[in-house]
Amino acid sequence: MKGCATNLRQWLCSFLLLAGATTCVAAPVDMPDCSDNDFGAFFTAFAQSEALQQSLVADPLIEQRIYPGRKQPRVSIRKLTPEQRPSLALLQPAKRAELGLVVEQEGIRQVVLHDTKGELLKVYTFSRGQCWVLQRIDDWSLEGFFTGRKEKVAGELDVERARLYEDLGRAGLYDNPGQLMNAALNSLLSAAAKGNNEAAVQAVILIFSGEAERLPDATIVQLLESAMSTERDAGAMLAHFVCYGEEYAENLTCQNPGKALQALQQSAKLESPRGLVDLGYAYEKGKLGQQDNARAMACYQQAALEASGYRDSAVDGIKRLSDQGVVEDVVQKCL
Repeated sequence: MKGCATNLRQWLCSFLLLAGATTCVAAPVDMPDCSDNDFGAFFTAFAQSEALQQSLVADPLIEQRIYPGRKQPRVSIRKLTPEQRPSLALLQPAKRAELGLVVEQEGIRQVVLHDTKGELLKVYTFSRGQCWVLQRIDDWSLEGFFTGRKEKVAGELDVERARLYEDLGRAGLYDNPGQLMNAALNSLLSAAAKGNNEAAVQAVILIFSGEAERLPDATIVQLLESAMSTERDAGAMLAHFVCYGEEYAENLTCQNPGKALQALQQSAKLESPRGLVDLGYAYEKGKLGQQDNARAMACYQQAALEASGYRDSAVDGIKRLSDQGVVEDVVQKCL
């Protein structure tokens, strides 16, 4: 019996070495079947077993980390000996559940581990020999960047972290920048949950850019509704979204004119040039159920007073209405 146990151990050692590992421990009782190509099943076993986590790791293990720099984060890549390897405890299902972490499989050999606040982001890359072996860990986490700093405005550190993630995502350092953009989005959502309305608007802009995950329509509406009490353009963004989604609006029919009109009026109340121009156009064309050229002229004129990207549109609106004989009325207001 002793001889059989010795032979099994020798066989397993040989197998692990061929797979790419460099340490040989007692045979794991939960050794996965590496003969098929089911990476998902393999990773499930790997995440649950400390023995596999010790055995099926390349030597050297490549690790990339992000560190604070003087002006921007710096990237450090190093080769780790077995004694330097970081703990893989976060991969264990119980630990993930305890900390609210999420695992996502990317392709056939990569796993992404992240939280829902944008603080933690780790990418585990495996290579395939006779079995999968953990080859590389990319740690994009920015959770330790702001240690000791206190927020003067709710969520401001989340917003700063989002900016760092966006910069990293656009720097071409990672072959899947969408994961970095999703971390930026989660950071902005964390700030929005703390009452940071500017972050809520930034989150929607990032979603609409297509660089980050597309959230449900109801979530987008909720973010803009919560922000439009203080953020000038939030109401205009909400009006367009409830009318047309993300489509161009020129020849489309508004799907929710009542809600859109209220949102535009709130944006105009905050003197948003975009809100004023969009409200003026809605009055001019009657797109939201109210046609009023005099009120449209007043909206355009108010928008034209502020230097912005919408000033030319305001001036064009004034010219269109003037050509139709609509004159300025100092008494008439946009709202």
